[in-house]
Amino acid sequence: MYHFWDSLIHDKLFEDDDTVVNLASKEYARAVIPYLHEGEKFITVDFLEKRKDQWKMIGTHAKMSRGEMVRWIGENQIKTPEELQAFSDFGYKFDELTSSADKYIFKTQYDFKRH
Repeated sequence: MYHFWDSLIHDKLFEDDDTVVNLASKEYARAVIPYLHEGEKFITVDFLEKRKDQWKMIGTHAKMSRGEMVRWIGENQIKTPEELQAFSDFGYKFDELTSSADKYIFKTQYDFKRH
């Protein structure tokens, strides 16, 4: 897949803006990351939950959370990456201490099994 698409996905994503919020899985993000240029911002969002006193990404829950964030972005007409920090579905809170300019970390103690 990566060789077939080459830089086309990157080029389309950054055609009109120098900032892209990455809600794709790591596998799909690999189609963009190698082509990033200086001055382009590719902000990856990670969703972590507390498991046995450790913060972990649980694949199925992260996928659900990415979908909820996409819905929330559309419903709230989010225009800037900073506005994403207000996302709170499934009890997520933006973690300023572990986040960086190119990685936004959201953490929750929501019990996905009970809902």
